[in-house]
Amino acid sequence: MHTDIVVLDKEGTHMHGRIPTDLSARVNDILKEGNVYLMKRFACKQSKPTYRAVDNPYMMQFTRFSTIDPVVGDEEDFPYCTYSLTSFLDIPMPGPHTPRFIDVIGRIVAVTDIIAVHSQHQAEPSDTRTVVLQDQS
Repeated sequence: MHTDIVVLDKEGTHMHGRIPTDLSARVNDILKEGNVYLMKRFACKQSKPTYRAVDNPYMMQFTRFSTIDPVVGDEEDFPYCTYSLTSFLDIPMPGPHTPRFIDVIGRIVAVTDIIAVHSQHQAEPSDTRTVVLQDQS
């Protein structure tokens, strides 16, 4: 349906971007992780309320008029990656309205058996298990 990307500017500000399928097919061979691009003619709109790739109130919505052009030689001026540290105590409980994706570092202390979970949004049940982590600090 679309391609999701995370972009960074020189100051390290991160933003989620969504590229529609038709444009994605055209730029798939151009976009490479760690490279610098000049991106023009995209819409800046409110971020999705749930499952955000990064914590930013806005996102880039690319259109058929958007352009993505490589810029050579500026890679050292841009940060390579982005992250937001979250206190272990501030990790939200899983649920249907998760605000953003979170990677967690901790020690696994328990793993449940796989169970089938039925959702009103899926025709078939999905297998799931619970993993319990312990804060290492």
